Amino acid sequence: MSLRTGLILVGILLVFLVSKTLGYEAVRVHGAAMAPAIKDGQYVLAAKWPYGYNRYSIPRHLPVLPVQKPGVVPNRGDIVVFVHPLKRSGIHVSRVIGLPGETIQIKSGLVILEEQQLPSESVALPNDMDLSPRPERAFVEILPNGKSHMILDIEVGSEVDNTDAIKIPQGHVFVMGDNRDNSKDSRAQEHGVVPLEAVFGRVDHFLYTL
Repeated sequence: MSLRTGLILVGILLVFLVSKTLGYEAVRVHGAAMAPAIKDGQYVLAAKWPYGYNRYSIPRHLPVLPVQKPGVVPNRGDIVVFVHPLKRSGIHVSRVIGLPGETIQIKSGLVILEEQQLPSESVALPNDMDLSPRPERAFVEILPNGKSHMILDIEVGSEVDNTDAIKIPQGHVFVMGDNRDNSKDSRAQEHGVVPLEAVFGRVDHFLYTL
């Protein structure tokens, strides 16, 4: 291999690593917790810059760099990519519903935020869904900032449809999947609220499904 070819390959590798660290990272979503927005096996592009950079922004096969992450809070409704807040392993994708310092509770499958129930509108189930178990109903949840998204509900009155009121600690966010009964998220004790330092990307683009 000539010196020129070697330099070109090194340049391509550097561009790739810089892009993956500072730009976008392709993430494959496993499971249907974010259906119908994201399907099982679908790839998404997570932007690294919106919430600052930290050790989770660095590709896992590279040494950890001493970068500091600013306390950037995601916008409510953002779909975020993060490491597991307790196990510190694995990549998860969920939607931010509650912000630091707020009180949140789930009653009959509906979100109570700061003692105010989020507005919702019943809609027809999507025709192109291939989910098991199949949801019984769908509704559009409207967040205080005006963002809205479709929610799927497999079983009305399921175990996760009711929670105690939770005070979200500073430096943390409360996340939930859109496929509410098929999502392990901040409602579960073994998952918990997500520290901002564990969030390393915002889903900006939806790609293909394998």
